[in-house]
Amino acid sequence: MRAPAPPGAARAALAALTALAALAALAACAEGAPDDDAPLSARALSPAAAAPGDVVSVYGHGFGVEGTEDGVWLSGAPLEVRYWSDARVDVRLSPAQPLGSWLLVVRANGAAAPPLTLEVRAP
Repeated sequence: MRAPAPPGAARAALAALTALAALAALAACAEGAPDDDAPLSARALSPAAAAPGDVVSVYGHGFGVEGTEDGVWLSGAPLEVRYWSDARVDVRLSPAQPLGSWLLVVRANGAAAPPLTLEVRAP
C-alpha cells in the first residue's frame, strides 16, 4: 500500500510539471529562431504551387537584410522581390513564367540556399 503524500506535495509536483512544460515550450520556440551561425536556408514555399503573376513566400532563415547582390531566382531568372526579412522573402512570379516545375534559389550575404522546387500551374 502506498503512503499518503505529505501536505503540499501535490502542489509542489504540479509546480514542477508546470515549470517543465514552460521549459519545453521555450525550447520549441528556440528551435525555430534564426541562428546567426547557421547557414542560409530556404525551408518552405507558400504556396508550393502558383500561377504566373502570383506572389510566393519563401520561408527559412539567414536571409538578413536585402543587399544589392541578394535576390531570388527561378531557374536562373530573377524574380521581383516584394518583401524581405531574415526569415521570409515574398516574390512575384513573372506573368510570362512558363508552366512546369522550376528550381527557386535565394541568394543572400554572398551565399545561395539549397534550391526548392516550385510548381507553376495555369491560373
